[in-house]
Amino acid sequence: DDSAVHASAVIFPALLSAAEAAKKDKGEISGKEFLSATVTAFDVACQVGAMLVPHYHFGTMATGVPGHIGAAAGVARIIGLGEDGIMSAMGIAAEQAGLSRQPLADRVNGKNILCGIAAAQGVQSAYAAQAGIIGSKNFLTGKFGLNAIFAEGKADLDKGLSNLGKKFSVTEASIKPYPCCRSTHPGLDLTFDMLKEEPDLGKKVQSVEVTSSEIIKELVGSPFNPGKDPRVAAQFSIPYCQSVALKRGKISLDDFNPVQVTSNKEILDFAKNVTVIPIKEKIKGATWWWPHKVKFKLNDSSVREREVKALRGSLARPFLPSEQQEKLEEAGKDVLSNDQLKELVNAAKNIGKNGIASVMKIMREAKLNK
Repeated sequence: DDSAVHASAVIFPALLSAAEAAKKDKGEISGKEFLSATVTAFDVACQVGAMLVPHYHFGTMATGVPGHIGAAAGVARIIGLGEDGIMSAMGIAAEQAGLSRQPLADRVNGKNILCGIAAAQGVQSAYAAQAGIIGSKNFLTGKFGLNAIFAEGKADLDKGLSNLGKKFSVTEASIKPYPCCRSTHPGLDLTFDMLKEEPDLGKKVQSVEVTSSEIIKELVGSPFNPGKDPRVAAQFSIPYCQSVALKRGKISLDDFNPVQVTSNKEILDFAKNVTVIPIKEKIKGATWWWPHKVKFKLNDSSVREREVKALRGSLARPFLPSEQQEKLEEAGKDVLSNDQLKELVNAAKNIGKNGIASVMKIMREAKLNK
């Protein structure tokens, strides 16, 4: 969460495809090398991201800067490049760094391909290095490096770089519980917690007021408008997501189906009663999501107000194995059978012993089923 990088969405597509293409997908040696490359890629992406994110120019998508640099490093290792080759791959990736958040502002599905673009750039950068293209070794610290371009030279490079190889970012990565923007999650966590305590709360709430950071207001806090791409509009809307949570008591992939988004009058009507207020004053220790408060005004004029303390799926509130399994079943139910999903879990757990071949086989079956 500190790096705001969607690391998995960039790194795994890049590394899986590279390992399979290089025929390094079977056996214990290939499996352990894949896992080592994954750990390395997460470290690069998340440590560089944590250094740069606090200083990004407005409008940059965090994943687009360090995400594909991490992917490039991991792919370069998988295809057998040495130290100089891996450095070149990262340098080449850095030359292309930066993805715009404008598709999100416009609520168009161009947003949905940005992680794919970053993954492709990571793969291409590694193969360019393999072909002899030399990337800058000073891609981070140089006069025109990422620190200068994206952080105005303010990044704490010593702090970030000193953690490489010591603080493994892959062990600190959060898992997103809900299929919508992470910025909608703090309020959803709190809403579902309160519904557990008071199951009929959704029937009593008259309006919702969310108070959070200016970046959350900008990303997901506007009044809900389905627009030309209802799926994207809904995934990036606190009013819509809060309305679904209160009226349905849960939130799933089906809630972002364009037909569902535009046809459920009860949810659309209640979304108009959800407002997001940005916190403008400086608060010590504030992050992109904290402080985050939700106030429910009930029909009897009473108020329920709470502040979110920890994000579900983070280290502070870990996503339990049973919850991970539940999410996998929800995400894969339309393309894989229950037996295939169980097989996928087993294959993933045994990558270090067997490699990724069995994982890829099941993924291809999902594509065929779809």
